[in-house]
Amino acid sequence: MQEEGYIKFNVNNDFKQNNINDIVIRDINKVRKYLKDKGLIGYDGNANVSFGNISHRILGNTFVITSTNTGKYRFLRKQELSLVYDFDIKRNSISSNGMKLPSSETLSHVAIYLANQNVNAVIHIHSEYLWTKYFNVISSIGEEFLYGTTELSEQIFKKVSSENKSKGIILFKGHENGLIVFAEDIFSAKQIIDSYF
Repeated sequence: MQEEGYIKFNVNNDFKQNNINDIVIRDINKVRKYLKDKGLIGYDGNANVSFGNISHRILGNTFVITSTNTGKYRFLRKQELSLVYDFDIKRNSISSNGMKLPSSETLSHVAIYLANQNVNAVIHIHSEYLWTKYFNVISSIGEEFLYGTTELSEQIFKKVSSENKSKGIILFKGHENGLIVFAEDIFSAKQIIDSYF
């Protein structure tokens, strides 16, 4: 069993309050509440690990992402969101601003934003139902590419680049129950998730 929910990249975070727009926070919370109610984002109290995360591109390659271990919260405030403004997949590093560290899945989001400039929202969910039902049906990344690794991020980048789609869903065979969805906006990403149920 692989480790879940732990940051495996180098992070330079200033631990200062960010100035994320209230509308962005509102939209993230609208979609997040829905996903949390469906159990696609949440918190495993026994393991003290959160699962699932959401990001929203602000400008260029700067984006807001839910901070690490925030699955237990019903609604997020600025304090539970991180602003990612610099990154390097090959060096396994992230620079961010916020009171908490960014999600352990941040590099997966980076890979998608770099691969397609028309993508403005990424949602990582966990669903045993979807993962099992679509394991050999939808676009996927092989089981040899494990959660939180640069190799997984590089494979995500290659897949999104080669498929040249601004919206889609990818199943992670090496990340049990893990899927990632991306679209032009956060509400379109939610609609993609809905279409698979």
